[in-house]
Amino acid sequence: KHKIDNSFNILYSGTLGFKHNPDVILSLADYIIDNKLDIKIIIVSQGPTVDYIRSESSNRNCSSVLLFLPFQNFDIFPEVLASANLSLVMLEKDASQFCVPSKLLSILCSKRIPIVYVPKNNLSAKIVIYNKCGFNVENEEQLFNVVSEVYANQSDYSYMSDNARKYA
Repeated sequence: KHKIDNSFNILYSGTLGFKHNPDVILSLADYIIDNKLDIKIIIVSQGPTVDYIRSESSNRNCSSVLLFLPFQNFDIFPEVLASANLSLVMLEKDASQFCVPSKLLSILCSKRIPIVYVPKNNLSAKIVIYNKCGFNVENEEQLFNVVSEVYANQSDYSYMSDNARKYA
């Protein structure tokens, strides 16, 4: 429906607040454009933070790589998750080390690779690292490196999606 079935997609789906640091998504969009990568960032969310990203992306001339969708019907949630090559999971820095967003488990069930942008002591990071089913990043440079590496060598990381499903 949205013509994203033949592109490399990074998905952020779910509640998105300013505490999640939406500037990370904008910086990633800038990085994608600056490096001429054929990647789309799909944001499935609503609210003031999404409005902020939309506005800032226009100001920064990076809106061409962003696709904004409202929350989708739960009946098609598996298809939404399946549209991603990588899924971004972010937590605020002061989140408990035991806090694991439920979307992480859904992403793993969908056999997709999550990038968890959380401190290494968070349980989400430990899950993806220990089970080799995703990536943990703690800063934008690490995020950019992971995105570039997976984009350039997609087949080298198919084992991670298999591991994701096995863990789930």
